[in-house]
Amino acid sequence: MRNLLSLVIACLLLSSCMTIFEGTKATITVGCDVPDPVTAITSTDTLTFTNQPMTLQLKRNHLDQPIRFESEHWALQSLVPGRRSNPYGLLSLCFTGVGILVDIVSGAAYKPVQNYYHVDAARKDTLSAPLPLLDYQKSLSNVEKPSFMAPLPSRPFFRHELRLSVNFGNVFNNASYDRFGKLARENQHLTEDPDAFSCGLGSVMNASISLSYFYHLNPQWSAGLIVGTGRRPYDDLVIEKTTTPQGNNASEPLYAGNLNCTDWYFMPAAKLKWYFMHKSCLYTKVAFGAMSQHEYFKAVNCDLFNDSRRTWHVAYQLSPIGIEVGSGSLRFFSELGYGMEGVVNIGTSYHF
Repeated sequence: MRNLLSLVIACLLLSSCMTIFEGTKATITVGCDVPDPVTAITSTDTLTFTNQPMTLQLKRNHLDQPIRFESEHWALQSLVPGRRSNPYGLLSLCFTGVGILVDIVSGAAYKPVQNYYHVDAARKDTLSAPLPLLDYQKSLSNVEKPSFMAPLPSRPFFRHELRLSVNFGNVFNNASYDRFGKLARENQHLTEDPDAFSCGLGSVMNASISLSYFYHLNPQWSAGLIVGTGRRPYDDLVIEKTTTPQGNNASEPLYAGNLNCTDWYFMPAAKLKWYFMHKSCLYTKVAFGAMSQHEYFKAVNCDLFNDSRRTWHVAYQLSPIGIEVGSGSLRFFSELGYGMEGVVNIGTSYHF
């Protein structure tokens, strides 16, 4: 079960999340004041509608291409629906890794500027000049643009932030764990279970949960403290093969128990928000502190004894890229990094 879960998580890290859930097509509605049938000509389809409004399905990659409308007695504006980045696409980047590249190619990382459009119409016998193109791609320039290092005026500012997150692929002190495992095996004549198979994905299953508080010095900089606990997958051990009185090797090794490792960590941290969008922002986070690592052998055979120890080590976290989605008190975030909070870190935050 542990190996199967490791493979599932590894597949998720390489999957194209937005393509799976959003699809490669977007649906828009177009209205016009025309009593006659109207033909809509898109980059891939030609459809005739007898009733208004019209519902069109467009490839997300073609949202910046014009749609023409034709009617026997009426002239209608051509429409460019326009596309904008889906803010959850950046969340997909932090959660699924390279899968965002598939989302960009398929167009799933984009969404229409809006869901409903209205195009003007005029009778052909009264028209002296072509109706202007209705280009919503250009209208994006009238919307608040992303800003580097400067927060957008519409974003509210809060001083305090509480964060709760779950983390995958977090770091342990493997040297200390390996030394303890070696002593446990030597003292009780144990060996690793030959039937255990992790395919090198054991570290993917390392998981932790953390609670943190940040005080915002200004809209860009904040400082705080992270406290959390983590666990790594246990390693099964068996009793070394013994010989029978007849000198034959025992056919099956006896299961002895498992090696476990957990930790508690606390780290002062700093966070810098460096790219602001309408309802999201990108940031970088660093933290440095200490952790208490608990290593223990849990025996299931009555002839063996439990063994454990606690050691102290340096704790750290470097998350070069994170995204925070939302502009109110309740927000969601995701990070890619390395350290006590893992490679993938997702959670929710409350600002006040």
